[in-house]
Amino acid sequence: MDFMRKLGEGVGLLTKTPEESEIQELVYCIRQEVDFPELSELRIRRFLDAENWNITVATNRVRNHADWVKSRPTVPDNVEAILKTDRIRYLGLNKDGNPVVCLDSMWGKLCDVDGGVDAMVEATSVFYQRLIKQVYEETGGQEPQNIMISIGGPPDMEYSNKCVAILAENYPEMSKTTVIYPIPWMVRSVVWFMVQWLPERMRNKVKLCSKPEDLCETVGVDDDFLPYAVMHPAAPTQADQDAAMAAGGQGSVEEQKKAAQARGEEFVEWDGVYRGEEA
Repeated sequence: MDFMRKLGEGVGLLTKTPEESEIQELVYCIRQEVDFPELSELRIRRFLDAENWNITVATNRVRNHADWVKSRPTVPDNVEAILKTDRIRYLGLNKDGNPVVCLDSMWGKLCDVDGGVDAMVEATSVFYQRLIKQVYEETGGQEPQNIMISIGGPPDMEYSNKCVAILAENYPEMSKTTVIYPIPWMVRSVVWFMVQWLPERMRNKVKLCSKPEDLCETVGVDDDFLPYAVMHPAAPTQADQDAAMAAGGQGSVEEQKKAAQARGEEFVEWDGVYRGEEA
């Protein structure tokens, strides 16, 4: 354990990714400190990587994660009811073995549930815990790195903020890609706004798609993999657009038009016609 001895003597925090043997030592030490056998080695590595291999901080994060999971043994009925809707759902594994998840923001109605935003956040947390177990079973122990398809307009901003905080703290690097689909009138204003507040690691994983064939290629699936309602979502009404903009914190469509004009940009409302990536 010469590597750990040097760290303990204050040789300094790591300035580069450790060698494989050193990583094994770090993982071993965390396992000795935190009693949570179901935590995979890969997830421990992700905690370490997220903390630049600082074992003290990473160990505290792993311990807090274990306590967080153990503190939630039962799921309230209203949360179970949310999980039976299509707000967030697992669609299966793509060609590379990554789980594909769909979040439908329902044009501003995502959190119109019993318990509101907090219940929807709790449902999302439970969903990811169950997803990990299901993917383990389907892949023989693989730690999931999911591909999220986001449809139905921008998600509720309060929900997004709370979910990003929980997922970043408890499931670092669990997200591989977030695909915002389809790209309608919101291209230059809303989508850009939506991704700017995300942590840089998450923001760099966002991809935009407009056409069904683009979506399938980006997600890594055949065209018969995704449900029709995901591939061909109905065009939103004006009321849907305004509700989504308000929930997402961007104001009404008219307000967005004025903001775009003030920036000297064209604001094109969606008429349900897909025009490709640069629509």
